Amino acid sequence: EAPEDLLERIRPFLGITRIWLESSCGSRYWWAGCYKVDENLPESEGAPVSRRGALLLYRWQARKDSRPRGAGARNRACETEALEGEEEWRIAEDIFARHIASGTPHPAKLCLAGPLRSATWLEITREFRENREVVLRFE
Repeated sequence: EAPEDLLERIRPFLGITRIWLESSCGSRYWWAGCYKVDENLPESEGAPVSRRGALLLYRWQARKDSRPRGAGARNRACETEALEGEEEWRIAEDIFARHIASGTPHPAKLCLAGPLRSATWLEITREFRENREVVLRFE
């Protein structure tokens, strides 16, 4: 096993085609499973977009949504501790693919501040924001 900081630096050059997301506690959450690189979608922030059914896993640059309170509320719900311009990783439905490609704010369902890694991710639903311990495997 290589140290996590080394993996973060070399991961873009490894040619990864699949990313497995799992819960550290063994529960099967809605987001768990295998995400495969979708060659039909443009890259997001220089990284390929991966798909599992209607869910997209992608790199995002943290942006502040400055629209009025009601209009941007769902987008602001998925803001992480990443500062504006910093890297995030997100899972959103594929109906937001156009927003992802254009860099337009949009709601996401699972978010991580910083590089893609096993860590505590933020899950967002209509009712709550909750931390999830997510374990990643790469192929």
